[in-house]
Amino acid sequence: MRGFLLMNLPNRTFSQICSFLSCFSLLLCGSIPSNASPIKKRIVTLTTMSSDVVSLITSDSIVGVPGSSLINGNRVYDDVVRISQGRNQPDFEKIISLRPDLVVGSSGFHDNVLSKLSSLGFDTITYQLNSFDQLQGLVDDIASKVGVDSKSVDSLIPSCRYTNSEQGEPVLILASLKPLISPTSNSWSGSLLRHLGILNLTSTLNESGRFSGYTTISPEWIITAKPPKLILVAFQDGDFANQFKDLNFWKNVEAVKQDKVSTMPYYGLINPGSFASINAACKILRSTSS
Repeated sequence: MRGFLLMNLPNRTFSQICSFLSCFSLLLCGSIPSNASPIKKRIVTLTTMSSDVVSLITSDSIVGVPGSSLINGNRVYDDVVRISQGRNQPDFEKIISLRPDLVVGSSGFHDNVLSKLSSLGFDTITYQLNSFDQLQGLVDDIASKVGVDSKSVDSLIPSCRYTNSEQGEPVLILASLKPLISPTSNSWSGSLLRHLGILNLTSTLNESGRFSGYTTISPEWIITAKPPKLILVAFQDGDFANQFKDLNFWKNVEAVKQDKVSTMPYYGLINPGSFASINAACKILRSTSS
């Protein structure tokens, strides 16, 4: 009679009963541990910073990363697919082929590709990184998505301990030669200086020009401001500082007169890049401001 009843149940109901009995049997036999690890997600990261965050939280989940100097120089990513090169947009088809459970990219530059992926049903995280709070938020968001405990940003960049009062002489950062641009308080650089208690001469200036969070300044402004310390940003290899020496007004800048001009890498100061590059930038800035 029982066999007859089971045989006459609808297929779906019959399958559900079989599935239940199978799971019940496995539990009795102890085949399903109560502390089983969550299934690893397949994650594609479109920036070096998000790649670093994911690798620290769940290192074996990354299946696609951008091709940049920071990524290519890190053996952690040797066997991971490159979905872009340099400042080029990510390869949409290549991302799709990786069958990602999550794609992480930055607001603005990756809006188009992230929007397309989202419309196709892919889970995405879009982030903006202009402050330490936003960096911690990125870590928290990714940790939440993959179902693991988050990490404190402070523990990952020990040289960047918070300083609640401004110390030392003011600093002027020149992030570009043509045009002359400098970070305001609304940029990652401005946030970094503020976090370290270093006075940024252009922190309160209005944003202007192509780059959000930056202001365009004139040679006259630089001379009048009399910056006691000057930091030049090197975007690529080469003697970047010598390019400024050819400017007609350069010898009239206060920091140049006092021989207090230093050069810093792009990663860490302008673009966070990675926790290692941020930590390195903090070390340099502290030594520069002391």
